[in-house]
Amino acid sequence: LMRDRIIRPLRLRNTANPLTPAIPKPVLHAYTTERGRYEESTFWNPSWTLARGAIMTSSLTDVLTSARAIGTGALLSPTAFKQMLAPDTAGLGPWDHQTYYGFGVVVKQGWIAQNPLFHGYAGVMAYLPERELSIAVFSTKTEQGDPDVNSSEHLFRRITQILTPDHAID
Repeated sequence: LMRDRIIRPLRLRNTANPLTPAIPKPVLHAYTTERGRYEESTFWNPSWTLARGAIMTSSLTDVLTSARAIGTGALLSPTAFKQMLAPDTAGLGPWDHQTYYGFGVVVKQGWIAQNPLFHGYAGVMAYLPERELSIAVFSTKTEQGDPDVNSSEHLFRRITQILTPDHAID
């Protein structure tokens, strides 16, 4: 299903669904203190967190392609895309009409983003429709890094301040 409906239509050449925790080279090595001591977590098996077949490895190029597809609704019907971006959470807790959680995405200052954080890996992939701009940032933890904080979000904010000051993430 993933291959037929997402990977092939988007021509994602470096995205795969390995049935093991193996990640093809080159690989960003991950480190975490989640279990109390600082250790490498690159090849920890994430299969317990998601359904079979939902764990994917990808390249930065494919992540950028995916960000654009998500941000444009390329693989969705117009109705589904509208539902994905609906500001239903605006006004709840910290959310407002500029920053809210859609269906599987965060919408902030016009950016449509996802921000995975898992076993020492931290990332942000985002698309700004107004500029047709995709950004992807991935990082790992330092020994002093908080395992519950996505360090890539800081890098993403700085990049938006430079590239899109009118849509900078604060």
